Amino acid sequence: MCKCVMDYLDARNDVVFNKKTMTSSVAIIYKTLMLVKSWRPLLKPKLKPMVNEMINLVASNAMVAM
Repeated sequence: MCKCVMDYLDARNDVVFNKKTMTSSVAIIYKTLMLVKSWRPLLKPKLKPMVNEMINLVASNAMVAM
């Protein structure tokens, strides 16, 4: 859980303090996928298959869009 919080705080701090914004859609998709993957261990077991399917679907569509 600590890793998830640190990922969130790093992204927030980049926007607030460093004035960094993600302009590339690929970067936004990548950051979103990494955030979802880092939270995956905290899910209830019955939701894990749905999340894995969603991650694979988004990742495959992102590869096609590039």
